[in-house]
Amino acid sequence: MVNLSQNMLNSNIRNLTSKEKQLLAFLMFMLTEIKENETPAKVDFFGIEADISINEREIHYQDFVENGFVQQDFTDILATFVSATSKIVTLRSESSICSMCIFSNHGYSEADKKIFFKFNNSFLCEIERNSFRKKK
Repeated sequence: MVNLSQNMLNSNIRNLTSKEKQLLAFLMFMLTEIKENETPAKVDFFGIEADISINEREIHYQDFVENGFVQQDFTDILATFVSATSKIVTLRSESSICSMCIFSNHGYSEADKKIFFKFNNSFLCEIERNSFRKKK
């Protein structure tokens, strides 16, 4: 387990690409949508179909790496989340695991149909609500 200082964490978040920030926010959102040990959720995220599951406090998201949506070193940056529901999970790809805490919250703006995400009370990104969805 890798312990990262708050400054290092803030720096890593700033260095993420726009798409990686969107995926980070998306995963935060999914934590509030998927129950632990539930059947993996099929999701469509900007045209990439993937299965996301939470098992033993891990989110599996390798499909996004395999589809080239995020850089491989994205998996070295992301890790343990404290979600809006205070659930702690670890993001894991096949190649690497690391851990750090992200205190996240999100809000929904009815006026413009966007979900916005904050990281340590700093704006992270906003995403059109229909950009991602759980598939039936």
